[in-house]
Amino acid sequence: MRSLKVLRTQGWLASTGPEFRDAVLGRADLIRFGNGETVYNAGDPSGAIYGILDGHLEVHLQGVDASNSLAFISGPGAWHGDLASTLGRRRLLTLTARGPCQLLRLRREELQRICAEQPCGWQEIARLLATNMALTFEVVGLLRIQNLSERVARALLLLAQPETGAPRVVRASQSDIATIIQASRSAVAARLAEFEAQGHVKRGYGTIVLAAPEALEAVVGLEREDDLA
Repeated sequence: MRSLKVLRTQGWLASTGPEFRDAVLGRADLIRFGNGETVYNAGDPSGAIYGILDGHLEVHLQGVDASNSLAFISGPGAWHGDLASTLGRRRLLTLTARGPCQLLRLRREELQRICAEQPCGWQEIARLLATNMALTFEVVGLLRIQNLSERVARALLLLAQPETGAPRVVRASQSDIATIIQASRSAVAARLAEFEAQGHVKRGYGTIVLAAPEALEAVVGLEREDDLA
């Protein structure tokens, strides 16, 4: 099993206070899923929140044809299920395992106990909700980008997973990216080939390495915070 260090150092939980973080890790249980197995379906009752310890999860939209429902792919450090768990409402999305996956599950009743015990608890959950909401807006915003090169570049930056001591990697196929940004596979393949020829990315089987993420940021007009100081 991968060390809990992944969740201590990546994503939302890494930014929380140590007491809250330890409570979450101490009361969560480890669960495993095989490729294609469902974590939860849209319409399911509210329940736990899930942190990705190892592997990846696919996020699928409700009421969309299965061949076109992929909205995002999350990796280690990401947390899901916060909206339904906090509000006590039914799930809005479907989560499935993309290959073998290990998750930490914090049941809703344990989450509520932690928040009752710690004054900062609901504030930390609010930050998780805000973090995931911001990502949702960014993913939706992809579809409003008219220039396809910009749209592909932005999708790569959003999907790239941080890997210690290594370049950022997108663990998705060209078809996956085409579905997420609602473009044709051939058009996405052409843009990726251009990026590879320019040295921005390196394509592999089911992976795309961001060889020069700063070049992709330039494509979409992003500026780093330290450049604005």
